[in-house]
Amino acid sequence: MAFILIFSSIGLFGQCDLRNELQANYRSLIGVKELTGNNDGKEVAKIIEASGFDSTSRIPWCAAYIYYEFLLIDHRLEVEYPAYAPSYFPDNRIIYTRGQEEKCTPLQGDIIGIYFKNKKRIAHVGFYDGEIFNYIITVEGNTNKAGSREGDGVWRKYRPKNTIYKISRFL
Repeated sequence: MAFILIFSSIGLFGQCDLRNELQANYRSLIGVKELTGNNDGKEVAKIIEASGFDSTSRIPWCAAYIYYEFLLIDHRLEVEYPAYAPSYFPDNRIIYTRGQEEKCTPLQGDIIGIYFKNKKRIAHVGFYDGEIFNYIITVEGNTNKAGSREGDGVWRKYRPKNTIYKISRFL
């Protein structure tokens, strides 16, 4: 019995190490900005290319940022379209949906999704980085001080909890 417990603990600690590494990596890019405000620049190009696009395509890159960060910790995400925000919310990965009871407590490195009525879908994603009062702390790519989904860099945001539509877990 002790043998099983020891190896189960190793698995949990390994997952914690991976989650801590992910968090350290995504936080390290806070402040990275586009060169001209057109989804461009050296760091942004690396992020976009990691999702399978040519860096000159100038695609919105919030979802590509998620994919890029998981690649940095050698954790390949099983998502069909790495640069498409809804790809990060398959039913079997969702741990929170606004208006419903949480399936489990969100952890740093989980993925938040923001729903846009005009798009009729989740159209912006970021990393869950904690909570304070009724705010969820996030780290997001392709956003700005105002919280736009068409921003200029990687920012740490304090979003009212009721603005987060879903949270998913891949670690």
